[in-house]
Amino acid sequence: MQAIAGEVKKASPKDQMLRVEISGCLISCPVQLTGDTLLAGDCGKMEKPKHYLSHWLTALVAAASNLAGGMRIFYEGDPVGELVLPAITPSNAKTTLVTVLDGYLQGQHRPLRFALQASHSLLATKSASAGDFTKAKALWSKSGYGDSQPLGEGLSPAALLAWRDVDPFADEKEWMQWAQAISQPLETWKASKKK
Repeated sequence: MQAIAGEVKKASPKDQMLRVEISGCLISCPVQLTGDTLLAGDCGKMEKPKHYLSHWLTALVAAASNLAGGMRIFYEGDPVGELVLPAITPSNAKTTLVTVLDGYLQGQHRPLRFALQASHSLLATKSASAGDFTKAKALWSKSGYGDSQPLGEGLSPAALLAWRDVDPFADEKEWMQWAQAISQPLETWKASKKK
């Protein structure tokens, strides 16, 4: 982690608080900038969607705030790894933030048929449009082994409580809707990284 912090510090970042109003809600986000490029450090290996999620949300707020630069992410590695991701257009960022906010607000009142890994797997499956939820269901209910294997998203205490009386996959159309609305733009941004 020290090496990651050192790389970020070398870039001489300036702290700034970004604010944007979306659907009547003020979203604020602290960022580090060098010029108009966002800087971030991550102790993950940047392999899975969960490693990109918070950075993507930050990039969305930055783009919606009309910050034109992309993002540099320094991450775990020997030597420290670096990813450069392009800026998101302000109109795409605002549209996506409206969807994210809508999902958040709906999720405050009922379980939302979205879980990052399970939803992301629907995009990776070529037959997902034909209703192949096999991989998503397997990820949702995956048993962990010891400390090295995380449980599936559906086995977390919160998910067990939220879905205690309902089959979370009873409405596959809603799963696909949220996968396409959240996971697809995240994957598109992640795939646009520059080498």
